[in-house]
Amino acid sequence: MNVIVNDETEGVSASILAPLPALAAFALTTVEASSGLPGRLASADSTVNLSITLVDEAEIRRLNNDYRGIDEPTDVLSFPCDGHLEQAGEPILLGDIVIAPAQTDDIELMVVHGLLHVLGYDHETDEDAALMEALSDDILSAWRCHGQPASAAVCR
Repeated sequence: MNVIVNDETEGVSASILAPLPALAAFALTTVEASSGLPGRLASADSTVNLSITLVDEAEIRRLNNDYRGIDEPTDVLSFPCDGHLEQAGEPILLGDIVIAPAQTDDIELMVVHGLLHVLGYDHETDEDAALMEALSDDILSAWRCHGQPASAAVCR
């Protein structure tokens, strides 16, 4: 999986940024395993591309207004590439995740949340919100216990 991380704020420490590509790959593998998908996206045979961009509050506000019609900053926006699952044999373009670090206390959570949106999950209904929250919790718990966490966590 190719993950490009771009910090346009230039204010996030390298220790926070460095594990984000591995977290995205870990989350993708976890989602595929839990959903019963064949694992095509996370397999070594696939070239999967995802970008994560960190922006300031003014930029996330502009994007939120342009794409969602909401003229206020938010924590994360996701822009999936349409049809990414139908391109067998071709590089897979998952999409873009844009995060405003000033709007969140947990950049890792925003990466997972954004990736779930890119993969088609949403929280428009209570049932969908519960599913998305459970997936996020499972991914982050496993990551923070066995992955490369940006912050210390206690494993059960």
